[in-house]
Amino acid sequence: MQKVQPVTEAEVIAEYLKNEFYQPEFHKDRETFEDLVLNPDLNDSKQNALRHMLLLRRRQDVWHDLPRDTQWWEVRVESADLDLIRVASRPEWTRLANGSMLIKDVAERIRSGRFDGNSIRKVQDMAYCLRQSVHRSSVVLIGVDEGKPLTILEGNHKLLATVVVSHEPASWRLRVIAGFSARMDECCCYEPRLSNRWRLFKSRLTNRNIPGKPVLDLGRIQQT
Repeated sequence: MQKVQPVTEAEVIAEYLKNEFYQPEFHKDRETFEDLVLNPDLNDSKQNALRHMLLLRRRQDVWHDLPRDTQWWEVRVESADLDLIRVASRPEWTRLANGSMLIKDVAERIRSGRFDGNSIRKVQDMAYCLRQSVHRSSVVLIGVDEGKPLTILEGNHKLLATVVVSHEPASWRLRVIAGFSARMDECCCYEPRLSNRWRLFKSRLTNRNIPGKPVLDLGRIQQT
């Protein structure tokens, strides 16, 4: 895996949010913020703040769990890197993985056609669309560095569908962004061991029980 160029946190948030904006949490604000999300101006600090707040509506726990010193890069994935990239440790993937969370192994089990489920059907549908499309979108990975295992933070279905279509990254129509930190193994999304799960659970309790914690008014921020 090769680093291509550094990426700002604001750009990572913009890409992350763009990929998540179809989710129910954004239904009530989709019409108001659609242009800001789909056509981001990364030089506008107010826009960047709004996108950050919108992302936190759905991914606050995930985003705050990332190490603060995470450095973001656009990277070039090579064939050998499929031995390093892992799908997220979620029930739908762990059941399918059969002990290996490597994306190439999970993709092969999906390709075999011997398994079923909503997530698998979604991957299969996306794989079909990818064969027909020239659209270029993004996925986000996290890891310690480019030579160690990486886990998909955002884009599990999309990257799995891409690997189902082709094991050759040179043919992918994807922009791959990776966040690196020497402390990434303290992040639950990267290393879901019990101590990290417990620390994340305590953080959720603390953040949700802060007396007088302000409620974000996106409409007011937009107007200022």
